[in-house]
Amino acid sequence: MHVFWSAVTLALLMLQAGEATQTPREAAAIARRTFDGVNARRVQAGLDPLKWNDDLAAAAREHAVNMAGRDFFAHNDPVLGSLAERLNRRGIPWRMCAENIFMAEGYKDPVPKAVEDWMNSPGHRQNILEPRLTDSGVGTAVTASGRRYFVQVFTIPGRVADASGPLKRRKPTSSSR
Repeated sequence: MHVFWSAVTLALLMLQAGEATQTPREAAAIARRTFDGVNARRVQAGLDPLKWNDDLAAAAREHAVNMAGRDFFAHNDPVLGSLAERLNRRGIPWRMCAENIFMAEGYKDPVPKAVEDWMNSPGHRQNILEPRLTDSGVGTAVTASGRRYFVQVFTIPGRVADASGPLKRRKPTSSSR
């Protein structure tokens, strides 16, 4: 029953967000182009490319749709909480997680702008160039007025972590100094 209501809620939010102006195929193509643009930047920096993860893409898409449908722009969803809480609720295993969000309006092709702005923002750039983050997914949503929301979620897969406190990166340990 919970899965059914989640699907109904997501469908209603998609309608509120104006998703009739974007087909699922278009949304997937924009998400993939964004993912590929981020990976190009990682490879330029000498890092391995990220692996696409459908579960992370679904979580990213849900957050983009929620932001568009409920008119907010934040990493913390006022209803569903932080990225860690959202991943845990979905049962997505992770040891480290991070998220980039972007909103644009008035761009014929906002994908290059999203990637460029993320690379020009220290925190977003850090997420993109963090070598320990290996898996990722991107989701997008667009409002009836044409405002587009992008979300990229990154993880190191692993056990489901505790979301009771603020999201913190775990520092690598080293036996040599």
